[in-house]
Amino acid sequence: MDNRCSMSFFCGMMFGAFFGAAAALLLAPQSGAETRSMIADKSKEYYDEGKRKIDEFSENLPDMIEDAKVKIKETADTAIKNLREKTEDFRAKVAARKPQQSEDEETEEEQA
Repeated sequence: MDNRCSMSFFCGMMFGAFFGAAAALLLAPQSGAETRSMIADKSKEYYDEGKRKIDEFSENLPDMIEDAKVKIKETADTAIKNLREKTEDFRAKVAARKPQQSEDEETEEEQA
């Protein structure tokens, strides 16, 4: 699973958890003290989970950057190689046409 997909999943999970918890708190028949305690516990739980995800992302970030650099370099090298090949092909075609054009011009001059 790529990082965008996992981050989207994580954001969706957090969004769903938040609204699920809010609905549970509003609909639950319990005292204010119990609700406040529950909110504090859930807040701590979500904070810890978010911090863990951020730490995990921070640990993986250098590797992700290095992978991106490698992919960019490979893509650039391939593009440069393809461009050089196309340039050489074009030069060869132009060089092949020059003698033919010279012959055509000589024929035209002789006919004139």
